[in-house]
Amino acid sequence: MKNLFAGEGTGSILRNESALLPEFAPAELLHRESQLQEIARALKPLTAASKPTNLFIYGPTGTGKTSGVRHVFRQLDEYSNKVACIYVNCWEYSSKQAVLSKLAEFFQEPLPRRGLATDEVFQRVMQRARYEGKSAAVALDEADRLFSRDGESLLYELARAREMFGVSCGLLVMTNNYGLAASLDDRARSSLSLRPLEFPQYTPQQLKDIVRERAKLAFAPSACPEDVVALCAGHGARMKGDARIAINALLEAARNAESAGKSKIDLS
Repeated sequence: MKNLFAGEGTGSILRNESALLPEFAPAELLHRESQLQEIARALKPLTAASKPTNLFIYGPTGTGKTSGVRHVFRQLDEYSNKVACIYVNCWEYSSKQAVLSKLAEFFQEPLPRRGLATDEVFQRVMQRARYEGKSAAVALDEADRLFSRDGESLLYELARAREMFGVSCGLLVMTNNYGLAASLDDRARSSLSLRPLEFPQYTPQQLKDIVRERAKLAFAPSACPEDVVALCAGHGARMKGDARIAINALLEAARNAESAGKSKIDLS
């Protein structure tokens, strides 16, 4: 029997498949300039160990929240070595203890196998940050997951880190759920003073711009016609302006075309 992997496709369409993958970080994030500037303004005081503005970043899936924060973090890392930029996906780190362990890992603060109480872990992390002369920008993505457990106390403690340990911490609470901030208790809400920042749905034209730019990076010349770009963008627009869905549709179309031995994507 012929090997199932032999002779599959020509490999002539995709020249950079990574440009269509979810973790790809584009050099420019189209149609999110104002949001990126707002995040940068909120975090810039950290470069001088001053008090930042905490943000409540909300919007539907696929509207650039994660990409936007990661983009700002990369630029902040380039601009200053005085800020620790720590991104935490709360689906993976869904408890206060887990998030603190992530922060300890970032600062290379060893934790004993026997475990420590959360307040001791927090104290060790803050002491390490202060020793290194760093402020911290902490992004909590999919924060709903954390809030369903013991996340409020973590937010409260991070918000008071400057007062308690002399370490300035900026918080970016990221979610699809606009009502999440309202669920905070009064003490946490007062300490955090979260400023809302919306990432709205992309319009069909904006999605077309995004898909077109990714296509330029991903495909060989003339391998992705404009009607394919429009079709994928339209699919994302029907799914609540989701750029991830639009880009994934383009990836699937490319793989199907290559599997069929075609030299470009078509609508057939």
